[in-house]
Amino acid sequence: MATLDRLRFRQKLVFEGTKTIAPAELMKRLKTLHAELAEMDQEKVDVRSLDSVTRSLISSTLLEHKDNGVQIHTACCLADIMRLYAPEAPYDEEELRTIFEFFLSQLAHLAQSNSDYFQLYFYLLESLSNVKSVVLVVDLNHPEQLVTEFFRLFFDIIRPDQSRNLQLYMVDVLHQLVEETPTVPQEVVDIILAQFLKKRQTANPTAYQLACDLCNAATDRLQKYICQYFTDVIVNAGKASSGSTSGSSGDPHFTADQLSEFKTAHYLIKELNRACPGLLLNVIPQLEEELTLDAVQLRTLATSVLGDMIAERGHALVRRYPTAWKAWIQRKADKNHAVRALWVELAIHLYRAQPQLGRELNEAIHAKVTDPDEKVRLAVARGLAQLDLDTLTYSPLDPEILVQLGHRCRDKKSSPRQEAIKALSHIFDLAYPSLETRDPIAVARFGWIPSVLFNTFYANDLDTLVMVERALTETVFQPSATLTDEQRTRRLLIVVALLDDRARKAFMGFLNRQLNTSREMNLFLDLCEKYNAAEDPQGADGQGVLNNLNYVIRLITSKLPDARKHADHLLSFAKMHDVRLHKMIRDAMSPQLGHKAIRKSQREAVKRLESLSPTLADTFTILIRRVSLTVVNRSTITETAGTGAAGSDTASAAQWTPAKLAETAHILLKHIATVFPEMYKSHVTELFALVRNDSATAGDDDTEQGQTASLKTVADFAKAFPTEVPTDRAIIQRLVQIALSDSVAPVAAKYAASVLAHADSPAATAAVTQILDQLVPNLAPIGSDADAEVLRPCWAHLKVLGQFALFRSGQFAPYTDRVVSFVQQNFLRAELTTTANATPTVATPAATPVRPSRQRSRTVATSAAAIDRANAALPVLKLLDSWITPVPTTTSAADAPTDPEPVSTPNPVRSFRRLTAAQCLLKLATQDRYESLLGSQHVERLSGVVQDPCYPVRLSYTTKLIGYLNSLRIPHRFLASLFLVAPDTEAAIKLTVRSFVKRQLQAPNMRDRFATLYETTITRLIHLLAHRPDYDETSAALNALSRYIDFYLDLVANDDNVSLIFHMAAQLKTVTDRSTMPPNPTSAAQTLKASQPIYVLSDMAQYLIQEKCHAHQWTLLSYPGSDRPPRDLFVPIENDEVLSQIAKRSFLPPDFTRDRSGVSHNHHYHHSSGGTGGGASATPRRGAGTGPGLRGEVTRQRKSASRTAAAAGSESEASGSDGEGDSDAETGRRKRRRPRRRPSDASERGFGRSKMARAAEGMTTPSRRNAPRRAKADGEVRYHQSSDSDSNVEED
Repeated sequence: MATLDRLRFRQKLVFEGTKTIAPAELMKRLKTLHAELAEMDQEKVDVRSLDSVTRSLISSTLLEHKDNGVQIHTACCLADIMRLYAPEAPYDEEELRTIFEFFLSQLAHLAQSNSDYFQLYFYLLESLSNVKSVVLVVDLNHPEQLVTEFFRLFFDIIRPDQSRNLQLYMVDVLHQLVEETPTVPQEVVDIILAQFLKKRQTANPTAYQLACDLCNAATDRLQKYICQYFTDVIVNAGKASSGSTSGSSGDPHFTADQLSEFKTAHYLIKELNRACPGLLLNVIPQLEEELTLDAVQLRTLATSVLGDMIAERGHALVRRYPTAWKAWIQRKADKNHAVRALWVELAIHLYRAQPQLGRELNEAIHAKVTDPDEKVRLAVARGLAQLDLDTLTYSPLDPEILVQLGHRCRDKKSSPRQEAIKALSHIFDLAYPSLETRDPIAVARFGWIPSVLFNTFYANDLDTLVMVERALTETVFQPSATLTDEQRTRRLLIVVALLDDRARKAFMGFLNRQLNTSREMNLFLDLCEKYNAAEDPQGADGQGVLNNLNYVIRLITSKLPDARKHADHLLSFAKMHDVRLHKMIRDAMSPQLGHKAIRKSQREAVKRLESLSPTLADTFTILIRRVSLTVVNRSTITETAGTGAAGSDTASAAQWTPAKLAETAHILLKHIATVFPEMYKSHVTELFALVRNDSATAGDDDTEQGQTASLKTVADFAKAFPTEVPTDRAIIQRLVQIALSDSVAPVAAKYAASVLAHADSPAATAAVTQILDQLVPNLAPIGSDADAEVLRPCWAHLKVLGQFALFRSGQFAPYTDRVVSFVQQNFLRAELTTTANATPTVATPAATPVRPSRQRSRTVATSAAAIDRANAALPVLKLLDSWITPVPTTTSAADAPTDPEPVSTPNPVRSFRRLTAAQCLLKLATQDRYESLLGSQHVERLSGVVQDPCYPVRLSYTTKLIGYLNSLRIPHRFLASLFLVAPDTEAAIKLTVRSFVKRQLQAPNMRDRFATLYETTITRLIHLLAHRPDYDETSAALNALSRYIDFYLDLVANDDNVSLIFHMAAQLKTVTDRSTMPPNPTSAAQTLKASQPIYVLSDMAQYLIQEKCHAHQWTLLSYPGSDRPPRDLFVPIENDEVLSQIAKRSFLPPDFTRDRSGVSHNHHYHHSSGGTGGGASATPRRGAGTGPGLRGEVTRQRKSASRTAAAAGSESEASGSDGEGDSDAETGRRKRRRPRRRPSDASERGFGRSKMARAAEGMTTPSRRNAPRRAKADGEVRYHQSSDSDSNVEED
């Protein structure tokens, strides 16, 4: 048997009594003892030899010694004794408690890594870990305090600068305590979880790592305690959820402390999932249960936590907890919008964090894009904007979701609309590098975005307009100021190349709006300077300038949201008189400056304005951005022209090949020349080089289009700056060559002639004479069977002659007779014959069999009117008038136009000819000298084109008519024909008219200048209906005609103007139809017979107006004004007896009122003395409104009507909701405007001169005249709605 080692140390460590050992000697003895004990092997030591030092080491003299060295050496010796005696300790329970408390006091010094005894402290910790003597703590009675102190101490003293071994020993010691203790104290759990709080992680990240290591090492042991912690929190929350509630929502009421505790607990769950997910084995099912609690706060927290956990652990978590995943997915339909919005953000994030789960989310995200609540739709837009390009391109994200996001650009609510616009522009910016390289996936997924953004302009919403303008100018076109001119221009061309036809028109409108706003801004700045330069601002001159200034301000703010606020800002700006700021703004919108100069002026103007008056910054940031030429400018011209010249290869289906970009460049250059011709002043040489270098030939469509675009650009420049056209011989001769050529496109020849016609130089004059001398004598007769090749050069030459007739009339005069004779012999009197048996009914421009005849029609329509303004006008008008009627519609032989064509003329030719003739008549109507030749019968026949059997004809004509009306170029007597689209089966036409009318009614400028235009138009509409070929006085026929008036009322009528509309309809019974009135009527019968259709329709209109008032609970009052039907259509009745007979008689057939009453739930209508009849005894006064009357009926109905109206109003308020938001931002009730009176003679002619032009000339604008406020009179009638009636109004 081996001999056991015995302790050789024999010195005393303590003495009995008061005798002490000097600290230095004591330290020496303890060092000797520690060295010997450390060398001893546990298996080879005779523990009996240790008895003396074992008792001495626990002496209070050593444990409480003042010297730190003595204490730590004592602790190390005790640790060695524990090691040598293991597994049984040589101390009783109290002594062990004292020893471990002493150990804790020594281990606290581990925080001081620079201590002289640090290695001994480390030795002590190492011994506790390796020997596992710390587990003796759990054998003590009530060990919770000691165990807790170990945890608290270690988490307090651990530092980032400590060695990893030391940290691992700490983890081991704590792990032993967790594993061996019967019950982990709750305070220990709290200490561990506290390390996962964000504040603690930031303050001591090493303690956080210690907690992570401990939790991962003791996962199985700590699971139930962690679960119990969160169970207590969630159960308490559940009890509160089922307990007290507050407010009308029924949601549980939580105190601030409770909410804070809930948030902390859920945050800890999220952090534990990130660091040691094994601890949450039983916690995640509790979160799943929490998703179904009534408390919104708890559902929100649970949704957030689970979403973040899924994003971090992804498929593993979903596979392990499938029911929790399904429960989380169901939060997409949570009853609370905040929970749904949060879920959307988290779900969209999963496309990037866990793409393998994306396919399961697509359907849900689809539904949330159109969620009824705007905050959810807003969350979708924000979430998608945060995705990176790879996720957007290659993840399982359904591309249709982005398309649906595009629809949100027209959302009814401003916030989701704005976020959708920002998101799409940001996504396009991310995708642009891929789009530039023609990545097919990127083109398919993101190429449509610019079109969607530009198409939002058609929503006609001012808020949306501002949002889109900002997105386009700051993100889509120029996201970075570091781009070169070449890069910026290429990006512009690529964006324009991506646009569809409708969006491209919107882009051109974007440039036009920039031009118009720039003009208005220049005029505004001029007036500001005049106002501040006035000697007496309060005098006549100053007030005149101020009136003009206020008008221009109204003009500018009519295109801005919150016009009143912006108007105040503009007026405040005008009074600032900062000349330097004025110059900055002018420079920002100068076509003569390049991009860098414009951007610099723009930034400096905004910065200076913010420093001078921050309150004005919002308004002028919008305006300066709108007028600054940052998209197209002088720098753009050079690069665009270079691209146009370089693109000579064949276009392919791929995007932005050189040919595609060249085509886009030509289109862009052409429009810039039209809108901003000043930009070309510094590029005249490059511009006209396009003419000198082109070499298009017949049949080559690509080069023909390029040549035409180039010539159009040059022609627009020459028209704007005649003196800037170069006189270079090569250029002039090239233009002459094009104008005389038989092989170029006719339109190209026209533009070449236009350049020469506008150029102000002797060389151009000589060139015009040369062309006339060669063309006119060689005009040869054309046979009726001429094909396209024969007709093409003749068509081109006539276009050339037309330009000279318009713009070089002096030079053209000697050739007039010869050209007129040629046109009359070869076109006006020639017979058309079909060149093919097929006669399609739609006017297709590409219909080859009828192309020669179709071109002949266009030639006459576009050229004949320009040849001789004095002598040829009437024949041309007669010819065009004969072409616009597919079938004669009048019974009068004198008025019926004669169709010179034989029946064999193909239908496509007739259709196209009608359209061309109608458009030409509209164009002639823009000139006063020709418009006066167009009588009411011409307007009637033109209105028939609105209902042409050929859809392209009526669509094109209606679009053209709206364009002329919108630009105020034709008289408003053409306006009534727009309402004839009422029965059209094609939604596009009705939508176009509806949008135009709504836009006009809401435009402040229109309502200021033509206050009652749309209200008085009902008289012209009734006149058109009375002269329709299908007019009949049967009930069925009148019901058909009522659709037009109903359509008119739906668009125009509202509570404020319905009295005026009713008044105008009633006034038609005080006049006769001028076109059918006998020369000298001698009896009432003659007058009645001549104008009976007018009276029938007047009664019907009044009936329909009252019907609408009943449906919408509008008040129909007597109109106080004196507006009269237009005198160009009607003649006032001077005979009082005739007037009385007409007023007393009801012209409506009984069947009509009976049928309508059945539809309208058999409600009663009451008519005043000027109404539809019904035995009214009074005679209406000429020029006055309808009489009061109905006092008895009013007395009986007034109280009932008031109660019903109030109840209906309450129901309306109670039933309001956000709605899904799928319609345009424009939808909703139309803004009510009171009609304003105007002199009756103002309605007889066109719109007159532009008020802006008068302001520019210094003329004082007339003040706005408002109609008197309507007071409740004795004749007031309120129509109330019965309980079962339907008052829905059709809206866009």
